[in-house]
Amino acid sequence: MSEKVLMSGNHIVGKASVLAGCRFYAGYPITPQNELTEYMAGAMAGLDDGNFIQAESEIAAINMVIGASVAGCRAMTSSSSPGISLKQEGISFLSAMELPAVIVNCMRGGPGLGNIAPSQGDYFQATRGGGHGDYRNIVLGPASGQELADLTRKAFYYADEYRIPVIILQDGMMGQIREPVIFPEPIKTADLPLKPWKLDGAKGRPSRIIKSLLLDPKVEEDLNWKSSESKWSIAQIMQHIITTNRSYFPLFNLIKNNKFNSPWIGKFPPLPSFMGKMILSYVRPDMKKKSKTVEIWEPSYSIIPVEILNRFKLHQEEFMQWIDLLDEYFDTNLIIRSPASRIIVYSLDTAIEIMVAHEERHLNQARDVLRVKDQ
Repeated sequence: MSEKVLMSGNHIVGKASVLAGCRFYAGYPITPQNELTEYMAGAMAGLDDGNFIQAESEIAAINMVIGASVAGCRAMTSSSSPGISLKQEGISFLSAMELPAVIVNCMRGGPGLGNIAPSQGDYFQATRGGGHGDYRNIVLGPASGQELADLTRKAFYYADEYRIPVIILQDGMMGQIREPVIFPEPIKTADLPLKPWKLDGAKGRPSRIIKSLLLDPKVEEDLNWKSSESKWSIAQIMQHIITTNRSYFPLFNLIKNNKFNSPWIGKFPPLPSFMGKMILSYVRPDMKKKSKTVEIWEPSYSIIPVEILNRFKLHQEEFMQWIDLLDEYFDTNLIIRSPASRIIVYSLDTAIEIMVAHEERHLNQARDVLRVKDQ
């Protein structure tokens, strides 16, 4: 931990974002958040891999953030109430494309152009999505300078983990007032989570596509067709596989960065072997008995857009990349905890077996859906 320092709220957010691995900032001046833009200009200039752009408008800034996020960079923008309103379409696109980014709103009075007095009037805009369409952002509301420092770091973590925009809500008072703060140690960019979906050139691999919308009504209808209300559609099956597998990835990232601590319950040798075999028997492809999934892995029960096909393809690439990266840890009897329950443990090798068997079981179900539909 660093020493305690006295800083304004806007500068706290700037320093915390750089320590969290942010390497791209695009913004446009507006009170009362100008000090954050000022700080980022200096901070990015001092980094070999830092990028700062004072854009020509708020709309340009958020679209630059989209580009940086697509390229795999930890990216941030900031503004104040009417400026955030101008960014809403870009934030909506970030959500639709499942891209991580951090957006800071140093709120001022409103409505309209408003004034520079502190305000907390943007709560509903932030927590209910802000733009058009059915989406929600992760919103963090710090109540002190120290929380600004801590939650700014968490904002980047949440954005990457869930591939979603994260909004930090502070008001003009918080942005200007100075408080003593202790910052955490900087994150090495080499330790940041993998982003196998990023667009960084297709040399040596298949090309990737990131879109906010794929229009093919016939395909979408086929993907969402169900033989009965109790059955899952092909789209739901794909979404379930993605959600289940991705719940393991934060654990895999800790293992890769040598920050993983095996669960204490795994120190009793018979337990991991017994639990692993039990779970594997439930998910094996030839298991006819239907088992109910845990709530955190339930798929959506509304219409799932056709872009689930591209998401599933990118996810399979990500899964295969993780298997390659974890190769040195196989056959070491490394015990991990199931994302579904803290008391269920098994080896890393068994976890991969479970994930592969689970996929195969559900893809067989998807084939059954096609056979029934074509009859």
